[in-house]
Amino acid sequence: MALLAAIARDRALAERLQAALAGLHEVAWVMSWRSFMRLVRERPVTGSLVDMGIVAGDGPGTVVTFRAWYPRTGLVLLGSFHRRPADLFRLGRGGVDGIVLLGVEDPGVHLRSAVAASLRNGVVARVMRVLSRRVPRRELEAVHLALEGVHRAWSADEFAERLGVTRPVLSERFRGVGLPSVGRLLLWVRVLHACSWLTEPGRTAESVSRQLEYSSGAAFRRALRLCTGATPTQVIERGGLDLALERFQDRLAPRPVSAWVGAQDVA
Repeated sequence: MALLAAIARDRALAERLQAALAGLHEVAWVMSWRSFMRLVRERPVTGSLVDMGIVAGDGPGTVVTFRAWYPRTGLVLLGSFHRRPADLFRLGRGGVDGIVLLGVEDPGVHLRSAVAASLRNGVVARVMRVLSRRVPRRELEAVHLALEGVHRAWSADEFAERLGVTRPVLSERFRGVGLPSVGRLLLWVRVLHACSWLTEPGRTAESVSRQLEYSSGAAFRRALRLCTGATPTQVIERGGLDLALERFQDRLAPRPVSAWVGAQDVA
């Protein structure tokens, strides 16, 4: 389950939205725009929900600015817009494409699909598309869990325990299909997310290192260089996630012929 940052005007709406996403995503709720911005900047959230009813002043302008600062972070807006329908056009031009119309659409149905669509070009989806043709489903689902659970900061042993096996057993399974060991995979998970975040104008290398709970900026830069061979500035210049995905694929071992049996594509 991915971690989403969310802001809502009242507890009743928050509870409705929480119920709609139960079992799919973890949601961190705040009640002010300042807290919402801090949450997006400082925590490893991959998507966000914004109730337009709580955004003061020029709400569409505020949201468009947010989109410009964090273009790779999933964004879904909720609002009625019946009094100012032109705001929908303005938001669309500003890069906002996930909107749930309150009072018209049932959040229990449309919110789930809107969130899924907002994450479609994110780190998790892009990595899964790369791996879907070369990794069997069981190991692919484990990678998916690791990518979505980046906010949990699992150790290798904790992650293996979550899957019901020991770390050596899981590492052996991973190596058998060309993946890195558990510990190295979890390192790559953090770096893949980091390379995407680094290209967002609202972030810095220091803020990304805090998102991923590195002990220092220097420790973060060492991890980045170990996996990609690049500094934060070079990562940005070379395409962010594109560079990280290229390096990650270079590190994957050739897949044994026996591992092709039972492989399935994952959308």
